[in-house]
Formats: sequence, structure tokens, C-alpha cells
Amino acid sequence: MDLFGPIQVFNVACAPDAKRPSMPDTTKPLYRVITIGKEKGPIATGREGAGPVVIVEHNLDDDVDFEILLIPGGGGTRALIDDHEFVEPLTAACKKAKIVASLCTGEALLSKTGLLDQNPATSNKTSWNWVIRQPKGVD
Repeated sequence: MDLFGPIQVFNVACAPDAKRPSMPDTTKPLYRVITIGKEKGPIATGREGAGPVVIVEHNLDDDVDFEILLIPGGGGTRALIDDHEFVEPLTAACKKAKIVASLCTGEALLSKTGLLDQNPATSNKTSWNWVIRQPKGVD
């Protein structure tokens, strides 16, 4: 859900069909979805890599244009939370985006960027105790 739900929503969002305004014109997508990560290439998802594989198209520090940055959660956030080689380019990518959002435990990664300081945030309640141990600037 963290990654695949939003990807699906953005991928199916299209401009209305000129002849049938209540229907989408699938030749006119509203968004171009790209994947950005620590390293290009395949990344296994799910518990212990048992989920679908995602292909990362761009490194976080690649010069690529985007307006919306979505930071998904999941088990991988725990490995990245104290990884400065990940958090620093993530912070730069967040500053570049017009809209930044996170899902689930992605909020913990987002908190490391400082963007949530003095702002309210929420997270996955099953991971709540871990998430609230992250930076204290988040309300």
C-alpha cells in the first residue's frame, strides 16, 4: 500500500476525454511517475524481500525534475533512518519538491530532514513506539 497504492493512483489519473468528460483520456496522463532511491536498480519489497521488486530509475542526487515527492514507509525505513548518505540527498530532494508527502513509517524518514520540525505528524500505529523515538522536533 505504501508505495503501490499511490503509484497506481497517479498512473491512472488522466485528463478528461474531450468527447466524454466523465471518462479519462488515457492518452493524456496528468502525472509521470518515476522512482528515486538510494541506488538505481532492483529493490525487493515486503518482509525480508518477499514482496514485488521495484526498479529504482534515479538516484536521489540525480538531476531529475519532479514536483511531488512521496516517501513510502515499510520495513526499509529502519535501515535508512540513520544513514546520512541517504538522509542528506533525501533532504535536498524534499527541498526541491513542491509537494512532499509520506506514508506510514516514511514519516520517520521525513522527520530526519527537518521538514516536520514544529509540525504535527502521524504514522502507522503499529510502529508508533519506534517512530516517536526519532527526532523530537515533530509534534
